[in-house]
Amino acid sequence: PPACPFIKFLASRHRLVYPPFFIMSLVKAFENRSAVIGVVGLGYVGLPIILNFAAKGFQTIGFDVDASK
Repeated sequence: PPACPFIKFLASRHRLVYPPFFIMSLVKAFENRSAVIGVVGLGYVGLPIILNFAAKGFQTIGFDVDASK
């Protein structure tokens, strides 16, 4: 299966070595839209991000200290 560019980016930035099964399960969760996306802060950046993930079929959870958001 093709490697997820985001996972490749994370792997290139972190010194932690994740077991291959963890990486593959994460990639599969993104590919089949079973990953739950959480965003902290629903302002100018967080809200559009969470809306885009929701529009793509992901289950999303948003949190903000302002209850009106």
